[in-house]
Amino acid sequence: MAAYRREMEIGGRLGGGLLAAIGRLGAISLLLAAFLLYLRAVEPRAYGEMRSVALLAALGVLTLLATYVVVDHFHQSELLAPVVLLPLLAAILLGRRVAVFLAFLGPVVLVTLRGFGPEFLVAATVAGVAAVLVSENLKHRHDLYVPVLVISGIDVLTIVTLGLAGRAPIAEILGKSLDGVLSSALVGVLASALLPIFEKSFRITTNFTLIELLDRNHPLLKRMAMEAPGTFHHSMLVSELAREAAEVVGGNPLLAQ
Repeated sequence: MAAYRREMEIGGRLGGGLLAAIGRLGAISLLLAAFLLYLRAVEPRAYGEMRSVALLAALGVLTLLATYVVVDHFHQSELLAPVVLLPLLAAILLGRRVAVFLAFLGPVVLVTLRGFGPEFLVAATVAGVAAVLVSENLKHRHDLYVPVLVISGIDVLTIVTLGLAGRAPIAEILGKSLDGVLSSALVGVLASALLPIFEKSFRITTNFTLIELLDRNHPLLKRMAMEAPGTFHHSMLVSELAREAAEVVGGNPLLAQ
């Protein structure tokens, strides 16, 4: 009788684990389907380009891999996982409208998969949205420190607020706040290292690349200024007119210039 009960308990645990896995898979499938429908409605060009879809898949896999390394391999807190890397890179490479949805989608998927707590969900979501909004006006690669500072501040503010609301010990709040700061620093390092790789691999021209091409110290522009000064001056005037026109109609001034 005792052996039968043990077998029933084991079978129940296995069955419950299987049903839980099926439930998580179903929830994630629904989330991904919602994202694809949103992408199709908001960014139909990105939805129809295999390159953009492949980039989104690569960013998603990168986020999952980074979380696994931090949480499972190094046995660190989930607050240290660089989840905000997903919306930050998406904002720079694909635009704000796609990235804002990913700022919500990434943390929810990880909570569904890994069972992370509400602190992680709130901190990662709010910091992700803030990073997307800040990254829109970045002009140079070294300006990536701006979203890093914003992410760090949002993480600390969220952790402290939720910690005080839950009457957590001060030492615990400080420890989690440090995890948030380290996570934002890790996001900055990874973004700086991976952004040029994604730009070249997926042939995406970002504002950073356009600024670099506009540098008048570029060898080709310097040669043009010396060998064809009239053409060079005319080209500069036309580029300024194009930039001003793009600003008026709401286009990309850097791309037009």
